[in-house]
Amino acid sequence: MPRSRSSVSTAPPSASTTAPHPPSTNAPSSAPLLPAPTFPPHTLPRTWLITSALTPIGQSVARHALRHGDNVVGCVPNYLPSVDIPGVEELLGGWEKFEEDIERGGLEGKGEGRGSGAGIEGIEHGERNAGGEEMVGEGEEDAEGEEDDGGEENCEDVESEAEKTKGAAAGQRNGVGKGKVMKPWKERWKKVGLDGRSVGQCQAAVAEAQASFGGGGADILFCCDGEALFGTVEELAASVRTQSLVREQFETNFYGPVNCIRAVLPSMRKKGSGHIVLLSSIINHLGTPGLATTCASGWALDGFCDSLAYEVAPFNIKISIVQPSMEVNLLTHKITAVPPSEHYSPDLNSIPTSREMIGGLLDRIEGSGSRRDPRKLTGEHTECLYPRLPAEMVESLIAETVHAVLAIGGHDNPPARHIVGFEGVATVKEKLKTVSEELEEFVAVSCAVDIDQEGQAVNGQDESLDEDT
Repeated sequence: MPRSRSSVSTAPPSASTTAPHPPSTNAPSSAPLLPAPTFPPHTLPRTWLITSALTPIGQSVARHALRHGDNVVGCVPNYLPSVDIPGVEELLGGWEKFEEDIERGGLEGKGEGRGSGAGIEGIEHGERNAGGEEMVGEGEEDAEGEEDDGGEENCEDVESEAEKTKGAAAGQRNGVGKGKVMKPWKERWKKVGLDGRSVGQCQAAVAEAQASFGGGGADILFCCDGEALFGTVEELAASVRTQSLVREQFETNFYGPVNCIRAVLPSMRKKGSGHIVLLSSIINHLGTPGLATTCASGWALDGFCDSLAYEVAPFNIKISIVQPSMEVNLLTHKITAVPPSEHYSPDLNSIPTSREMIGGLLDRIEGSGSRRDPRKLTGEHTECLYPRLPAEMVESLIAETVHAVLAIGGHDNPPARHIVGFEGVATVKEKLKTVSEELEEFVAVSCAVDIDQEGQAVNGQDESLDEDT
């Protein structure tokens, strides 16, 4: 059976009126100091399949996995976003920097710029041999030194005793390959085109992972793609165009990951192991004004994975849902906002919407507008953009989430759900407290509908109920 769900993961929806905490607006001068990334113990290089290597989080996880000695299959859209969309130039600039790092092999140290993963401080690079190649350690020796199904090992034996000593020291840090030299990043990286809405393309990406690195295919599927759609329920129903955006949101946020998960299950089931890591958000616990469709698609996917976990547990396939704070997803993915309605303007509606919070934040980052009068996401026409955040802010924003994904990915007993960050934990606890209080307030009404064997209504306050509870 799957790992038992905690109270955080099983909380039912509530009518709580608690508004989500607004995101922090202070851009840090430097990334937070976090421990060096930790990886679960393993002997052979794992193969990661990352569904969106174009996003900062996808790039950062890929960088650290490659640095650790793993293989990575990174998926990118078949057609890159149009440069006419605000923020695309910065997004593509980060992608170009990432590809340059892949070609260099990452030997110059931590990358800089959008999505480089430099926000995780204290990372220890493998020792280098005389040729400048990175070295890592080994856990247990492979049985009789057999190669993987791909016909090649990612590490080559080191002849020098001194280099073996260095490799052993590095192996104590990351647990892969004592006395061996890692291949360059570009030999352990494979880029593939992917539109998650296409079942065939998802199957092709999974097949590419097996063809490129063998070993039975992807060991870890990291679903990190998604988009945000700003607009109240009424605003999203205002026209045919806005209604189509709702359907597109579910195609991207729900059916995209579902298609990738379906495609990878046969290979994981066949080899008897695998781990599916899903990047979600705490708004899938809360409900957030102005993000109803985004929350709905996220809740649907979380429910899908909760049910799937029971189905695939006998095959030793694990599923983990990583839930960072709201701004981690909203500020690192594509944002679409429909025209606002005057009925939901701040003057008439006292509940702040996510449109106002995020729009005001983006204005202040770019030095225009204010929280009370945001300019972004409030235009007369549908807006589409990628948030333009300073590189150091992006690194700081995603650092905790990346750290969590690296520590969980491939773990023998991973959590079913992982809330990232103190603020996220506090927010979810507050929601669960509200649910518990409402349950206690109406417990008599809930239990009054119970019927005993003789057809008599059971009093919700009787002694038998008290004994059961």
